[in-house]
Amino acid sequence: MSRLPWLQKILMRSSLICLGGIACAFVSNGFCADETLVPQGQEWKYEDMGEDQGSSWRSPGYDDSSWSSGRGVLGFGDADISTYLYYGPDPDNKFITYYFRRSFPVTDPKRYSGLQLKIIRDDGAVVYLNGKEIYRTNMRPGEVSYSTTSLARVEGNEERIWHAAQISPEGLVAGDNIL
Repeated sequence: MSRLPWLQKILMRSSLICLGGIACAFVSNGFCADETLVPQGQEWKYEDMGEDQGSSWRSPGYDDSSWSSGRGVLGFGDADISTYLYYGPDPDNKFITYYFRRSFPVTDPKRYSGLQLKIIRDDGAVVYLNGKEIYRTNMRPGEVSYSTTSLARVEGNEERIWHAAQISPEGLVAGDNIL
């Protein structure tokens, strides 16, 4: 199945950066240290074929080698999309779930006393760090599955709003981390 450049709307844009885009900000030992862990526009692994990945895809050891990869912004329909996602064979019945993974290194997780996550999403998103949920936006509470829909449909300018959250660094590990 081909990736079609005329796809209709953004599904999800996601990444981490520091204090001003898509970002992480940290305070360590009383000093403010801004550091980009996952810069905007970086390469992401993604699954856009409309197949249920279960929950094992969240774990750091999951083999995503068969997944596609592309630079953010990932989605469909807008001019600023870098990687177009496949929405399925029927434009009136688009896939509702897409999966994204990004590895990033951390040398010393104890350096960080706080993280900031920023995400643009359409319609909803649940974000995991090393297999543990760290953030959700426009999604119902509780377990999510392949068929879980967002709380509300997002349209127009709402699709371009950055959603920021302060998150705990306790899920970081020394070495490779998976978002």
